[in-house]
Amino acid sequence: MAPFYQRRTIGEILTQGTGVYGHHWLSLTRPLFYPLGAQLIGVIFWIVLTFESVDLLTTYVPQLNVWALWFIFLLANLPGMYIFFHGFWRYIVWVTALNLLARDLVENGTSDHVDAFYLRVVSRSVDYSLIWSFLFAILFIPLGLAVIPLSISAANPDWYWGCVIAALLIILVGLVLGGILLIFFSLVFQVFAFTPGSAGASLFRSLDLVSVDIFKTLTILAIAVIATQFLLPSLVLVLCQALKLTQLLASGMEIGVSYILSKTTPSVLETQADYPFLATAYRMLAEKPALLAHEIIQTLLYTIVSALLLPLGTCWMALLYADLKTRLDEKSQA
Repeated sequence: MAPFYQRRTIGEILTQGTGVYGHHWLSLTRPLFYPLGAQLIGVIFWIVLTFESVDLLTTYVPQLNVWALWFIFLLANLPGMYIFFHGFWRYIVWVTALNLLARDLVENGTSDHVDAFYLRVVSRSVDYSLIWSFLFAILFIPLGLAVIPLSISAANPDWYWGCVIAALLIILVGLVLGGILLIFFSLVFQVFAFTPGSAGASLFRSLDLVSVDIFKTLTILAIAVIATQFLLPSLVLVLCQALKLTQLLASGMEIGVSYILSKTTPSVLETQADYPFLATAYRMLAEKPALLAHEIIQTLLYTIVSALLLPLGTCWMALLYADLKTRLDEKSQA
């Protein structure tokens, strides 16, 4: 087994990280099974309970007023919503905890502290939530600022196109600046996992580490995103298509899709005068439920494969962190 903290080239990071993932695939992905399953079940409960509750109430208790319907509609959302966000929270906690597991696997080839790694991150939930909130804010602030010129255009129709261009420029510039910031904060989860400290300290430490070698960070980050979130999931989908697995799963999904469309399409078509686009879309879907089922299955498979490939990217980023930390420590001691 190799020491975790040492200098590594880009090739060594990719090779060793891929080797760790290949040898310990089950250990690295097993913690994600429950969070992913909980999110899937939560979405199913969310859709089914909401749809069935509204359908039953409007069919058998039509005398209820609008406020009562909205209240029951919100109640019907709660079980699925809770299950989904519970699974989502566990998943993003494991996003960071897997770095600690990857370090043990690099150094020892095994690990007996998987649950302890999870609890270590959970014990700092406030700071962890602040980091996620900050990263999301970087992307959503430009969208919020773009609303300002759009609201001005509503009050001054003559300025419409100028305001639209201004909104697009705000979004474009904001996303570019946000993307640059996210690159410098790309190691924040590794810093948070391996070192104690506040959310702010983790963010600034990530900036220091990335500054040591921006090119290497960009290269590893780009490969991790492209390989685990685009290239490999797409190859798995092609393989599932070739093995007829997608078609088999879609045939089962088609039954549920046809049922939902048969229940909702008539009421939607009644609103054709007010919502012609929605009515046309529903009419097309009702004619081809198999196509919709196929797209749903493909989306689910793509999402699940991408999520299970996350540990591969984590192994690469953890080794990148170890390399940059070693170089930064050497510079500070020189």
